[in-house]
Amino acid sequence: MDKTVIMEIRKRTGAGLSLCKKAAIQNDSDIEKAVRWIGAQGAAIASSKDGRSTGEGRVGSYVHSLNPKLCAIVDLACETDFVARTDAFIAFADDLAKHVVAYKPDYLDEGSLPEDFKKELIDGFLKKAEEEGKPESVRQKIADGRFNKWKAEHCFMDQIWIKDPEEKMTVKQAVEAQVAVIKENIKVRAFVFMEAGGSVTVSQKI
Repeated sequence: MDKTVIMEIRKRTGAGLSLCKKAAIQNDSDIEKAVRWIGAQGAAIASSKDGRSTGEGRVGSYVHSLNPKLCAIVDLACETDFVARTDAFIAFADDLAKHVVAYKPDYLDEGSLPEDFKKELIDGFLKKAEEEGKPESVRQKIADGRFNKWKAEHCFMDQIWIKDPEEKMTVKQAVEAQVAVIKENIKVRAFVFMEAGGSVTVSQKI
């Protein structure tokens, strides 16, 4: 087994060495497939644990190394205090805050969008498709695609994960990959982005 493959999978997902090795074996050392495989494992585990209480956690933080006026904090929740105190969980929370500073999302996820604002967006995409002369039968599909693209730019959980250089994994999938590692429910509950003397973005807590 090529160790560089395992280390690249670990770099992309943040998963433990044993899980990365298993992913590499299961997918014939194909890094892209292995990353998706870990994400799928995490999604399945996350779904099974979704109803479990996340009363513990920690606040991740990051101050930009070159521009200390920029900083962010992220409220990352888990099930137990034991996990909240592990180095891996602490590092992941801080990485999430680093992502916020880099990409400056406006909302946490689709669920945090005001319904009237969401409707206004989709209606606008539908109108644009109509103005472009698109057939009525495909306008909704086009509008949905443009809405998903908008979410990928503005919603934290839908953005491409900062630690995935291949731009294949979203923040949501990165969280699910962590669930696969620690076997506990994890949720990003809120984030705050701040610029000294400038703007402050506070996500809606869920």
